[in-house]
Amino acid sequence: MIKDLLPANFSAPDMKAFLLNAVYFKGHWAKCFAKDATQQDVFHGIKGDRQESFMTMGQMKSCRYSMADGAEVLALPYKVNEEGTEAAAVTGVRMMKKCAMMITQRFVADRPFMYGIFRKDEPIFIGQYC
Repeated sequence: MIKDLLPANFSAPDMKAFLLNAVYFKGHWAKCFAKDATQQDVFHGIKGDRQESFMTMGQMKSCRYSMADGAEVLALPYKVNEEGTEAAAVTGVRMMKKCAMMITQRFVADRPFMYGIFRKDEPIFIGQYC
């Protein structure tokens, strides 16, 4: 999964030490993506368009979502237990007369994006997919 940290022809004869850091994380979504809904589509990467497998949640769910300055942010809960990680989120909605309906937003990650794993408001892991 982690590859190409240094080019094959890397040479630094004057170097006394070299420090590398690699992190691997494997978690499980609290609500799984539907395997039968995974489909090929175009990902608009930094090196051009390419075919990728897109996972589809296949269900409407309440998630934290924000859009500002051309960026979209989506928070998806994941698991943490003895076998791995798990997180949960609860959204409460109070309905009243003349209350606005919840807005449904379609989120498609078909271009380079950043992702992160947070514990409360503290970042634990930040990455990017290009």
